[in-house]
Amino acid sequence: MKKVSAFRLSAAATLMAFAFASQAADVSKDDLAGRVYLGGHIGAMDLDSDRMIEKHGGIYEPKQDFKTFVPGLELGYRISPLWEVRGYYDYLQADLKNSNSSGYGESYGADVLFNITDHFYTGLGINRTKVENLSDTFARLTLGYRTFLTDNLAFRTEVAAQQDDSNFTDYVANVGFQYFFGGAPKQEVAPKPAPAPVVVDSDGDGVPDDRDACPGTPANYKVDERGCTKYETQTVTEKLLVNFDTNSANVKPQYFSEIERVAKFMKDFPQLDVVIEGHTDDTGAASYNLKLSERRAKAVGDVLASQFGIDKSRIKTVGYGESQPAVEGTSKEARAANRRIEAKLSATKRVPDTK
Repeated sequence: MKKVSAFRLSAAATLMAFAFASQAADVSKDDLAGRVYLGGHIGAMDLDSDRMIEKHGGIYEPKQDFKTFVPGLELGYRISPLWEVRGYYDYLQADLKNSNSSGYGESYGADVLFNITDHFYTGLGINRTKVENLSDTFARLTLGYRTFLTDNLAFRTEVAAQQDDSNFTDYVANVGFQYFFGGAPKQEVAPKPAPAPVVVDSDGDGVPDDRDACPGTPANYKVDERGCTKYETQTVTEKLLVNFDTNSANVKPQYFSEIERVAKFMKDFPQLDVVIEGHTDDTGAASYNLKLSERRAKAVGDVLASQFGIDKSRIKTVGYGESQPAVEGTSKEARAANRRIEAKLSATKRVPDTK
């Protein structure tokens, strides 16, 4: 029964606190540092049933279920946004079992409070409680809720438990008001700047539509101050290498895909002509090899024209015989590498500069 009653009283006080909170002023922990407050409260205490109170020569137990009336005063100082110290004094009027009279006394102490949020706080302190001639020193644990009705006036509700070395345990629940002296300086509210003009940039290139000379630019392209794509110049190169059998100018089909790749490159860059250079190994007479290298170059040029549609006017062939070997030496591998034609094409193109 004792615990149920304590819960009901603290719940009622908490509901009252939240009712006041609907009118709360906007005061934060930071606004309270360095301020002193004075408060008054009213509540009830549930004295430990093991207490024996002497009254008019008789010994009585205090009535349970928060039957001890406790009004009081408090004085506090907010050391920082999180910490404060407080002293308090309470008057006690305790109902006694089997008696029509009451026991009277006082409770006073000090505690250190820690502000968990702008509203909730907890604390630990020391307390001296006296009822008639029975006096004990307690350690007290407090949990409270506080909300501000104005910049200076706060409503608060608390529950606390206190215990001494004789294993007496008392419970307290109360509500009260606190007045905070002084106040945090009001922050000057800067005038709101004029609304910025609406800027429309449909293609997202960073240049407003009213100055964009090239609307619809892809989002990943860099643009100039007019909103037009920036370009950079790139050099692209294509090479062709075709090898031949000994004493042969026949183009083997395995090289047709390579020749087709060069043909496509030339179609992409119609301004380009190609020079096909023919070569041989050092087998045979130099005069024969010169003519053989010319036939090899012409054979590749004919494939380029007839098979892949490159105009003959864009194709030039020349033979160098055995005079420009790719690999020095007379080994089988070196001679195979030297029986070849070579061509190289280079072109420049403008490509968009991307982000």
